[in-house]
Amino acid sequence: MVGRGNGSRCRCQIPRHVDRNGWGLKYATVCRIIECEPGRSFAFTVLGPRKMPINTWRYEFEPTADGTRVTESFALENSIPLRLYWALAGRRRGKTNRANMRETLERIKAAVE
Repeated sequence: MVGRGNGSRCRCQIPRHVDRNGWGLKYATVCRIIECEPGRSFAFTVLGPRKMPINTWRYEFEPTADGTRVTESFALENSIPLRLYWALAGRRRGKTNRANMRETLERIKAAVE
C-alpha cells in the first residue's frame, strides 16, 4: 500500500493485478482510493502511465429492509486517448465490465450471506 488513510478519508494507493478480459494478458497496476465512507461508499481510480487516471470504479451501499443494496459502477476518464479506445473497443469492454460487475456483486452477496 502506498500512502495513508485517515478515518473515513482514506486516500491511498494500492497495487493490483489485472487479468484483462480473462484471456491471459495480465499486468500490474496501481489504484488510488478516492472515497471511503464505511457503510455508504467506496471508490478507486485505476492509474496509468505517469499516474494518469484511466477509470474509476465505485461501490455504493444503501440500507434496505432486509439487508444492503450494493451498486457497482464504472466510469472511464474523459480524455482523447481513452475516448478513442472506447470508440474502438468499448462495446466488447463494456460487455466484459458488465459481466465482471455481476460476478463481483454475486461474490459479495455470497460472502455476506
